[in-house]
Amino acid sequence: MIMTIQNYQRLSWRQIVCMLAISAFAVSSTLFVYELDKNYNTPFINYILLIGLTLFSSFLIGICWFNEKYNWQHIVGILMTIFGIYLMIANN
Repeated sequence: MIMTIQNYQRLSWRQIVCMLAISAFAVSSTLFVYELDKNYNTPFINYILLIGLTLFSSFLIGICWFNEKYNWQHIVGILMTIFGIYLMIANN
C-alpha cells in the first residue's frame, strides 16, 4: 500500500490529467451505454461497445500523450476489437 501511494506522489500533472481524462471518458461512455440500454434494449452489444471504446481511447491517449510504443500484435488486437464491435452491431 505504501509503494502505491509513493508511486502516485511521483506522477506529473500531465499524467494526472490523462488519468482523469480516461476516467471521465469511461464514466461518460458508461452513462451513454446505459441510456442506449434503456431505450433500445441491447445490453450485451452496449457492454461490448463500452469495453471496446474504453480500451481504444486508452491506447490512443497512451500513444499521443505518453509516447508509448506498440508492436503489431497490439495494433492487430485493437483492429480486431473494432471489427468485432462492428460485426456485433451490424444487422445482416
